[in-house]
Amino acid sequence: MKTDYVNSAPVMRVKDWLITNIIAFIPLIGIIMLFVWAFGSSEINENKKNWAKSLILIQVILIALVILFYVFLIGFAMSHKEVVLPQPVVLYPPN
Repeated sequence: MKTDYVNSAPVMRVKDWLITNIIAFIPLIGIIMLFVWAFGSSEINENKKNWAKSLILIQVILIALVILFYVFLIGFAMSHKEVVLPQPVVLYPPN
């Protein structure tokens, strides 16, 4: 079975991917650029668009897992607060 890709995107070189990854790893600018690459104009390489969409999805999943972990951690700490957060020791009793 032969498949012809008429509208295939050009292959990105290693240098292009290296620059793309370096920009994506910069805090705040990287997130903005991921959205620009994922949902930007049709001039952006289709491979880069799909890569940016998948990276955004992975980041959303990881953020949700971190939030879920902290919710469980805080819930556990609140249910065991006499063990986790002991009362302060009074050295001098009040008069």
